[in-house]
Amino acid sequence: MAIQKRHRGTLGDLDDMGAPDLNYNTPEEMPAQPEPQPVAAAPAQPEPTPAPAPRRGRPKGIKGAGPKRLNLIQGDTDKVLALQLPSRLIEGLRRYADEHNITMKELIGRTLMKKIGPEYYNS
Repeated sequence: MAIQKRHRGTLGDLDDMGAPDLNYNTPEEMPAQPEPQPVAAAPAQPEPTPAPAPRRGRPKGIKGAGPKRLNLIQGDTDKVLALQLPSRLIEGLRRYADEHNITMKELIGRTLMKKIGPEYYNS
């Protein structure tokens, strides 16, 4: 009852305004609440399309993420060699590398190492 008196003194009479009942009745004295109605089932979702094949290597814009740099010859440094090859050969190399889940660097490097033999690159 003290709560209702305080509200009448500060906020006015809240009985006519639909304010919540602040009597703190026990559960058996509380009026029965209507049961919530079940929500109708949502319409069926279309099947998701398969995701594109993941890119190998580091994601663009993220430094330090992705697989470690491949060292074909341990303890040696890598240098850049720019080659001009026919576009069909490059496309074929990419397809081969994708099918065998290796990088272009690994494909070309291991192929050249096998072709020339270790006596030319182990010195």
